[in-house]
Amino acid sequence: MKKILKAVVPPTKYAGSCKIIGICSFYETAKQNVLWTYNKMLERDGFQSVKKMPAGTKYQLTTGFGIV
Repeated sequence: MKKILKAVVPPTKYAGSCKIIGICSFYETAKQNVLWTYNKMLERDGFQSVKKMPAGTKYQLTTGFGIV
């Protein structure tokens, strides 16, 4: 069973609102995975990466089988 973190990110100056699913692995926590995914999204759009998620980000922790 894997830990799954669902994050709802509010709109910011550089990006609109989005939903990101982070999965806990041997190398990183689910929260680190969400931040990595968010930074990849910003990088793809030509913006600088951030060190923490934007204020107002809401998280929901769940678990699941057969996830990646």
